[in-house]
Amino acid sequence: MTEQESRLNLGDFRTALKRAALFTSSGGSGRPVLESVRIKFSGDSIRFDAADGYKLAVQRMDATRIVGAGDAAAMLTNSDVATLLKALPKTVASDTDEIAITIGEFAGADPITIVHRWNDDEREREQRWDFIAYPGTFPDIARVIPREQDTHGAQHIAIDAKHANAVNKAALVTRGAAGTVRWYFGDGDKSPAVALVGDSFVAVVMPLFVDWPNVSAD
Repeated sequence: MTEQESRLNLGDFRTALKRAALFTSSGGSGRPVLESVRIKFSGDSIRFDAADGYKLAVQRMDATRIVGAGDAAAMLTNSDVATLLKALPKTVASDTDEIAITIGEFAGADPITIVHRWNDDEREREQRWDFIAYPGTFPDIARVIPREQDTHGAQHIAIDAKHANAVNKAALVTRGAAGTVRWYFGDGDKSPAVALVGDSFVAVVMPLFVDWPNVSAD
């Protein structure tokens, strides 16, 4: 694989890493590939994939291809992701800074370079990280995610994240079967969702009426 480079803004990059990190295995899975975030170039976007054997996340961020035209992918381990999140600035003002991601090939390994660029007193500055990507094979997510979901296809319901999070928090303070939530959805996308935790907690969450975007693993 020849060297390929794409660029995006820091705000999108930081958001993508934080989200993906929530879906990786925290360790001891016996499958290091599940303890990594896969970064994949695809056209005018960069995809960030993560899975832990029970859940899977796929997200796209707009990007500009600088070098190369085909697909390229490399996996960052959890420790590498943590290093980046700790080192990158977290201010809103830095969100528009540039992140350049380069994926190449060297001695059979896939090096991945992350460069953060910003202007300081009218001078361009940068900090750089070089990693060796994990060489395993990421799960075939195309077999898990439906190729298309829209208002003419599968049943769906939209729930405000803050309300879903309230249910999750309630489950985590329950003894016994803590963390287990049973969700029930009514007929159509206008019916409320009902969440049960154990046999003593019930929550009813009203849906949002929004367009459902297409979802694809490509």
